[in-house]
Amino acid sequence: SHPSTTTQTLRSRSLRSAPRYATAIFRFSCCTLSTTWAILHFHSANFWPSAVGGTNGTAQTKNCWDLSGSVAGFGVNGVSSVGAKYSLDDDFDHQNSSLRYFFLGQASYQMHSLCFHGLSMVLLALYGSRGNGRGVGSFFVSVRTSMKSYIKPIAEHLLSITLIMSSFLFSGTRRLGAIAIFALETSSLFLQLLQICINAPIGSRLRRPRTIRIVHRLMAVPVFVYCRFFVVPFVVLYSAVVESRDWIRQIERAMAPGCGVFIYYFFNGLLLVVVG
Repeated sequence: SHPSTTTQTLRSRSLRSAPRYATAIFRFSCCTLSTTWAILHFHSANFWPSAVGGTNGTAQTKNCWDLSGSVAGFGVNGVSSVGAKYSLDDDFDHQNSSLRYFFLGQASYQMHSLCFHGLSMVLLALYGSRGNGRGVGSFFVSVRTSMKSYIKPIAEHLLSITLIMSSFLFSGTRRLGAIAIFALETSSLFLQLLQICINAPIGSRLRRPRTIRIVHRLMAVPVFVYCRFFVVPFVVLYSAVVESRDWIRQIERAMAPGCGVFIYYFFNGLLLVVVG
């Protein structure tokens, strides 16, 4: 082929890869910070099992559902209707502060991504139909097809934000939710690393076929399979479905008839949608 044509093709590929490369680096950085924070603060907690790097020999997910804690905001001046002092959001393992920062970071990331996709859709709507091969509009493809590509990630971010907010309300779901988020972030961490290698600048060592094969076969696939097909179903979902039943019954007694059942199916259903 003509040298100028080859140069233009390589330049075009580089322009398309650049935003993907930058996005992958950003997401990789966020996942690294999130998972590192979780390991440093929760590795010795009694609810953080060895399946996700826990170092406490007695830790198990059943401890997420400690019956001394539930949800903040109930009771009058910390006194129940029978006169006993209680707090339905008791910090029974002294992890509420670390969990608060962890969930705040997760919510911030999801809100940032949601706003980014929303802004991209606005720009497509304003400029997507302008230009005929050159100018600002040339950087946008068909508005209809591009809009469709943003609908799925926006829906995913909205579901994730809903799960994060609803999980944080309850002491039990807050702790199990942290385990679920950690598993999902860990699986995403190496997928983003793979994206960095695939979209790295031409000539970079990261873009070498050997490097991509190593990251794909030895990191991304094994970690994804372990987190998504073992930790999520056999650790997180099992605890949410089976181990939470006594806690749900307590919620039922403390709040109102039917609330426990609603919370049970709402949380588990939302969890299945997000991790699925």
